Amino acid sequence: MGWLRKLLDFLSGKNKTKLLNPPKNIETQIQEVRKNRNEVEIDSFDNENKVILWDAHIDKILTHEDGYETNLVMAKIIRKRDEDAYFIDSNDYVLFEVDRKQEITEELLEKVAECYDLVKRPDSKELCTYLGLMGINKENQTYNIMSKLPGTEQYIRKIIEPHLEGQRRKREQSFQRQEFLDRIDERETIDNYKEKQKEINAERLKRPYLEETKIYRSRNNKSYEDFEGININNGEILRLHQVRKIGKIIEENGNSSYLYSGILNSVNSITDEITVNRAGIVEGFPICFELPDALDRIVEKNDEVQIKQVLRLLSYDKNFENAKELKYIGKLTSDDVVEHVKESNNEIIRKKVQEEKQEYRKIIDNMER
Repeated sequence: MGWLRKLLDFLSGKNKTKLLNPPKNIETQIQEVRKNRNEVEIDSFDNENKVILWDAHIDKILTHEDGYETNLVMAKIIRKRDEDAYFIDSNDYVLFEVDRKQEITEELLEKVAECYDLVKRPDSKELCTYLGLMGINKENQTYNIMSKLPGTEQYIRKIIEPHLEGQRRKREQSFQRQEFLDRIDERETIDNYKEKQKEINAERLKRPYLEETKIYRSRNNKSYEDFEGININNGEILRLHQVRKIGKIIEENGNSSYLYSGILNSVNSITDEITVNRAGIVEGFPICFELPDALDRIVEKNDEVQIKQVLRLLSYDKNFENAKELKYIGKLTSDDVVEHVKESNNEIIRKKVQEEKQEYRKIIDNMER
């Protein structure tokens, strides 16, 4: 009788196959996407806009003077009308701190969006808005801004905001170049391409800059920095990789001189590839140079005249000769005068440069064996 029971079950619908993943409605899908990228949306206090916050993540663990540790949380945020289009990089960033044990909940993010809406003026040009330490009010069990901790605001303005602005500028340059490439017809000749590139480079020369892009330790446990700027001879992108301070002297006149080594490149686009060899060294032109102050301080001060002179020192045509030999390319004096010389007039500097040359030559020889 078993077969008869199965037949009756089939006809009654008891054995219908169940869907393993039933289709979800659009609203459910939207809610899941928002949850996955930590997104919340609230009505603005002006009753005209929406405030949307997303991509909330812990950017850094901060240790304060009293030993108290907090998580510094960063999120993207935007205030817009429903009908307004959203453009890439039109968002701001909101930063806040929480206790290390505090979870990043939806209620917390909604409160952050609400606080941002209250404190961020519509005409403000600040890319980053720092709210302070967020915590739970014990009286009403709601999230509130508890305080702004000393040092955090300064860290955001000096480190995080310039880095985000630099990233945004790079994306803008990349988008501009991509738009330009998209407009190039396949029938355009190489000569036309070169003319267009000259136009791009000419625009760059109107706004020369030098900025720090990365601080890191290599596998030899040495500290390095990367910098990017404009080649003021031709408008190309100037890249200075694996920069390391290798010496400092006090000259007879009392002025300081800082000796640096690094790998120099000049490329048409920020999207050009960076190649690293088997020894972990970026391929390019190895150089040593002297500056009257620490390079990171020069970049931080952002004195237009001094920055241009540093770029002039780095952009010299003869710097881009012979990638297998490290060379001394000159110095920037305390009077911001560029000296393109093959050898320092200081014996200590000459000795240190010679040591760097020998070390680099040894690395190259070992790699080529």
